[in-house]
Amino acid sequence: MKIRRKKRAIILAVLAVLLLSVGYFLYPIVRYSVHNYQEFQRIPDELSLDIPFSYDGCFSVRCTIGGKEVNMGISTSGICLMKEEDLKKYHAIYFGRAPLPTRNVRGQWDWLRLYRIPDFRIDTFAMNPLFASVGKHNYMHLLVGDSVFEDNIFQRSKRIFSVKEGQMHVVIALDEAKADIRRDNLMGNGVLGFNIMQQCNWLFSVDEGRVRIFSVANDKRLEQESKGFHKIQDGLEEEGISARLGSLKEDLAFSLAIGVDAEVIVNNEVSAQLKERYPYKVILTLRGDNSIDSLFVFDGVPVVWDGITIPNCQIANNPKFAFNKNIFGAQLMHRFNFILDYGADEGNDLYIQPSKDFEQQRAKPVLSAFGVNIEEREQGIVVNRLEPDGIAAKAGIALGDVVLELDGRAPRALLTSQDFIRYTAGKKEIRLRIKGKGETRLAL
Repeated sequence: MKIRRKKRAIILAVLAVLLLSVGYFLYPIVRYSVHNYQEFQRIPDELSLDIPFSYDGCFSVRCTIGGKEVNMGISTSGICLMKEEDLKKYHAIYFGRAPLPTRNVRGQWDWLRLYRIPDFRIDTFAMNPLFASVGKHNYMHLLVGDSVFEDNIFQRSKRIFSVKEGQMHVVIALDEAKADIRRDNLMGNGVLGFNIMQQCNWLFSVDEGRVRIFSVANDKRLEQESKGFHKIQDGLEEEGISARLGSLKEDLAFSLAIGVDAEVIVNNEVSAQLKERYPYKVILTLRGDNSIDSLFVFDGVPVVWDGITIPNCQIANNPKFAFNKNIFGAQLMHRFNFILDYGADEGNDLYIQPSKDFEQQRAKPVLSAFGVNIEEREQGIVVNRLEPDGIAAKAGIALGDVVLELDGRAPRALLTSQDFIRYTAGKKEIRLRIKGKGETRLAL
């Protein structure tokens, strides 16, 4: 009898532990999903916003927090993010931990904490989104807010709720990929992620520099706005885009990520095929954790998408990325007017229309003509990118070198790679004074 009671007690204890474990993991999922669904229910069918957007490699819009205007980056596949210190500044209220862990480019997992920001508005419309807090210990901290960062990547948490159907489901999510974002002008005060984006339909008119936001239930508005556009069915789903690169024989599957400061990013397999057909540059990048990555860049490759030939595209590949994806980024989408349709009956659709000058647009250079980039880091202005066989490398400059002077003057604070590229554009010669090495002249 005692043995039976003991077995029964053990079984009950195991069941209790299992139930508690299930509740521990299930409760955040249910609570997060209910919050998003309630937010979706608040959006009126007649919602119509027409606001300007900014673009400098990525898209951003102005929002209002507590009566103060702030700049927020746009991400189609990353959850809303904000730095821990900024959430405190805006008196954010703790909501709970994220329903599922996220993983960055290094394959590091983390449970993010979610916060609600009082009095958050896009234009005149009040919203109540949940923002994931990014602390300094997190690799993503370099991405969000007004910090300078180079080629960092964050992954969206898995989407677990369909706001259209009121059903929970799990979809493996897309990484947001590489970027070189300036302080306080792109992702300046955080990221508007998919938990806001999927609440509405978004029409980005590149020709006008404006974004029109309207209800996913307004089918008539979508029909009117999408006249003259190419419909990419399921184009907002993971690998929902089919396109061909240059002379490659087969169409490839791509995912859309307009939070990515790039035109096209390809996986290692596609990169190997491109190397057999096109010239490319190898660029060494010093990351924030002082590790070194190799970036392969193919310039001038045409992309054929839904019968539209996009000339002179820039294709990039980083073989060390933890996620082996093909991605269409913000710089490619900036060649188009496009509609993000989150109200489709099945999946989520993308509409595209070539902008007036889409053939003339070019991707931003990722390296100066002198084969070197510099930017501000904690230790000062450092060499953060270098072409191994470029002018700077041959002159003895190395990754991590601290730059004391640029053309006889101390580099200004908050200097970024793109600032340096813009400064050197059109110059035939520059002078860098390197700590411990003296002055070095670089000439084309």
